[in-house]
Amino acid sequence: MSVRARAVDILVNDLRREWRSRFAVNAVLVFVSAALFVSAFLLKATEIGLFAQSGLLWLILLFAGLSSLSRSFVAEADRHTDHLLRWHADPLAVFFGKFGFNLLFTLGFASVTVFLYAVLLRIGPESPGILALALFLGCLGFNAVATLMAALVSQTTQRHSLFGVIALPLLVPLLLIAGRLTHIGFMGASNTTWMNDAMALLGYAGAMITASALLFETIWEA
Repeated sequence: MSVRARAVDILVNDLRREWRSRFAVNAVLVFVSAALFVSAFLLKATEIGLFAQSGLLWLILLFAGLSSLSRSFVAEADRHTDHLLRWHADPLAVFFGKFGFNLLFTLGFASVTVFLYAVLLRIGPESPGILALALFLGCLGFNAVATLMAALVSQTTQRHSLFGVIALPLLVPLLLIAGRLTHIGFMGASNTTWMNDAMALLGYAGAMITASALLFETIWEA
């Protein structure tokens, strides 16, 4: 079976497993609901500037993702089926299958979160295309890092806390650029300078996907 076909099989299997357990969905729903409530009613995020609101949005997305994506390889590790996966699937197939699932999952909850955030804070995107681009490219880079780090910590006992500690330093540049591009999406683009941030996000995502794919085999088979 080709790498692409095996990656699709892993992606579909993870989708089915999540549909049955809904563990990640429930974890994200709880976190996002609490974060949106605190932002809108306790922190009074409606009164802060649009740039700060964009940064706060990405902090919510970041920690929502960290609360769930650390489990990318936990099911196999807990059931001791990770060895079977190593034997029957090419490391690249495993990486892109897990990466594809994480990306679909993240884009799903991120889209819902952005919609609810905009409604609660009463902010409408002046440039929805730029906002969608920031969301997609941000999730692309985020999941490249998250998938690799999840594989790295899957065999440890403190995987959840360790996952955030080692992933956060790599995600700081992404947060800064994605927050700035999201701000432009909400405020509206008066010129083409937003393209610099979009290209930076695309470059970050491309570099992270390439590096993660190259490093994954070493980590996965260690």
